Amino acid sequence: MNTNAPTVDIQGWVRWVANVLQLVGYFLLIHTGGVVGLSIKALSDVLILYWAWRNNLYDVIGVTAIFTLMNSERLYELLFLS
Repeated sequence: MNTNAPTVDIQGWVRWVANVLQLVGYFLLIHTGGVVGLSIKALSDVLILYWAWRNNLYDVIGVTAIFTLMNSERLYELLFLS
């Protein structure tokens, strides 16, 4: 019987960078409500999607894609429609 559980550390550094960016972006989004926070969160979302894809974490991809869509839509509104 194989007791080795699959790991999720392929490109693990990307996850750490993305999580730090999520925190910074969310902080800026809450306190400034602006484009900078949304831009940082969008970059972070793309990094998380890349990391999740490399690790075959399709549930993470699905949830993150939904948030990416919402954040990107709002960023587009702020940049081009206001």
